[in-house]
Amino acid sequence: MAGLLSPQDQLILNYHRSSLESGNWRRNADGSGTTILIGEVEGPDGKIYMVPYYDQDTGQTMTRDEANRKWMPLIEAGMLPVDSTPQEHNDRANRLHDELEKDKISRAPRYDALAGIESPYYKYLRDYLDAGLLGGRPK
Repeated sequence: MAGLLSPQDQLILNYHRSSLESGNWRRNADGSGTTILIGEVEGPDGKIYMVPYYDQDTGQTMTRDEANRKWMPLIEAGMLPVDSTPQEHNDRANRLHDELEKDKISRAPRYDALAGIESPYYKYLRDYLDAGLLGGRPK
């Protein structure tokens, strides 16, 4: 699956993008932003499901129980990423984290505009784009 996202993985990426686009993300005390906060819950089948722990509606971090209740309908519908072992889950989480970081970089100007923040993290992203990496800043 290297380089390709499953429809379930894409749902996780789209949740992150939805947080950015809607402005329903959390500005943290250190200047960073939270759009998704990927976590895991155990499904009724004993498998590990990847779910957002950040709730766009409330701006709060959910507990495992809250996340389990909120996302169970999508788990039961087979719409969220699922893994059989902790290692598979960690591998998927790392792949998705890489995609989320690339996405943040490509959307950094919009992210900055939404937040109005000037943190070292965002300066790094702007410098990265200005150096021409990943094709430079979006127009």
